[in-house]
Amino acid sequence: MRVRGIRRLLAVSASAVLLLTVVGAAPVAACDQGCTPGYWKNHTDTWLTYGPNQTVGSVFVIPAELSSLANVTLIDALQGKGGPGLVGAAKILLRAGVASLLNAAVLGDNFAYPDWVIAQVNRALDDPDRVQMLLYAEWLDGLNNTYCPLN
Repeated sequence: MRVRGIRRLLAVSASAVLLLTVVGAAPVAACDQGCTPGYWKNHTDTWLTYGPNQTVGSVFVIPAELSSLANVTLIDALQGKGGPGLVGAAKILLRAGVASLLNAAVLGDNFAYPDWVIAQVNRALDDPDRVQMLLYAEWLDGLNNTYCPLN
């Protein structure tokens, strides 16, 4: 099953480069800056475009089976510890996704565009599968753990 997930993630990475080319953004590989969820939850004064009390459901498309997460605020999503099952994986994904969204809003060309981040998180949530969500979260978390110029 993990092999299937890795293949799908690689396909997503390739389509993400295509998507970025279509909207005029730099490829994902050019992401050389990114701040962690911990940075964002402790520096709400640096947030742009999005607010700490905004809900994840107002940014991302939350499927019915994860509807309990729709009203979680962005600040609370940054503190998501995960857990078992789909909801646990979605919490991990949303923590990485919200940090990526804030990186995109604040760092712009040095990260990615917000629409790209939203599309990636929505793609992972679209067909809820724990392994897929965790793979996407790991991928986004890697981008979030590069050099944070805001420190």
